Amino acid sequence: MKKLIVILLLVFILAVAIFGAMSVAGGNLSDEDTIWNAMRNGPGGDTELVLVAGDLDLTPGVFSGTGRGGFYGNVSVEITVEDTGIITQIEVTYSSETATFADPAFAHLTREILTVQHGDVDVFAGATYSSTAFLNAVQDALEQSIEAQ
Repeated sequence: MKKLIVILLLVFILAVAIFGAMSVAGGNLSDEDTIWNAMRNGPGGDTELVLVAGDLDLTPGVFSGTGRGGFYGNVSVEITVEDTGIITQIEVTYSSETATFADPAFAHLTREILTVQHGDVDVFAGATYSSTAFLNAVQDALEQSIEAQ
């Protein structure tokens, strides 16, 4: 009987620990937004991406940008802006991030940015630092396009 009580007590403690951890993480584990997205501010908390391509007068051309905040350093990108002011391509030109984590994040973020035509998108969970550096690089490239006028 004592063993049963000890086992039930341990199961109870484990359940409390699991549900407590889920609430600290910001939601339950079935919440897709909690799992796959994170707040844009990412790991240093000092990043704010405010440039929205549709609201800007972007200069056509190819522009380079470098973003800080990666897990292993900076990330550099080139964005292509067409004559219509539409961002048509984003290419990573430098990254020392772990490809297993960063490449899916970069691909996802590129699709998101090209779809919404601005860089204010959520980081890719599981590659938060890499995502932050990538988005900072896009921000830098957008600023280069604006300054080129």
